[in-house]
Amino acid sequence: MFRAKLPVDNDSKSLIDEAFTFFDKIYSFEQFQKFDTILPTQEFFITQKLENENDVGEVFESVCSYLKVDATKLNLVIVGSQDILDRMKAPGKYEESGIAGLYHDGGNDSTKDIVLMVNPEDTLCLVATMAHEICHFILLGGGHLSSAFEFHEYYTDLLTIYLGFSVFTSHVAFQTAGFNSGMLVGWYSRSSGYLDLRSIGYATALYSLKKGVMKKMWESYLPTTVRQYYDNSIKWLKRNTNAHTN
Repeated sequence: MFRAKLPVDNDSKSLIDEAFTFFDKIYSFEQFQKFDTILPTQEFFITQKLENENDVGEVFESVCSYLKVDATKLNLVIVGSQDILDRMKAPGKYEESGIAGLYHDGGNDSTKDIVLMVNPEDTLCLVATMAHEICHFILLGGGHLSSAFEFHEYYTDLLTIYLGFSVFTSHVAFQTAGFNSGMLVGWYSRSSGYLDLRSIGYATALYSLKKGVMKKMWESYLPTTVRQYYDNSIKWLKRNTNAHTN
């Protein structure tokens, strides 16, 4: 009889499991259950092409709300590609989602900047970038992680999955190369995948079992390859009693 194999290696599995255990210390199970599973539907977002900055701001406020973050603590800045690169050279600490976005921690109790270069025709990317930057705010701004932590970018993307944004993260999987120079901290991203698709499939399965989300809810929205890794992970996790299923 064929048995589904876990799509990730032991190191990746351990990293993801440890991240979810870490998040469990930030959010109680009761708090976790209050987060919705977010889908690219009219129920959650504007589904038509974004026409102006007000539309972008509305989406941003929605993402903040779904992540249970006070939007007034974040300053949304919409810029062009050269502007975003210039900002990386400015004083302060930045976390960069490639050319798509930056998280700027001004220190102390100041409002944090989230800087976005917006493609109004790619709402999936926009929402994924917003969720990633807001999760930087949760983890770094909340004092849960330091940017010096080797895996903080992985944890940031995994937190988007843990808090219900797996569909978006799976469509815009970030590849990074980090840099750290004095006060300037950032990372470069590509559209071909930051968390690899196998890791996203496994992390989504962990989320699904923990949340109690039925498989059919994912089928129409996850990319085919991620769905395959997700299915195999679900089968493997259900077969193993030590799985992180709470």
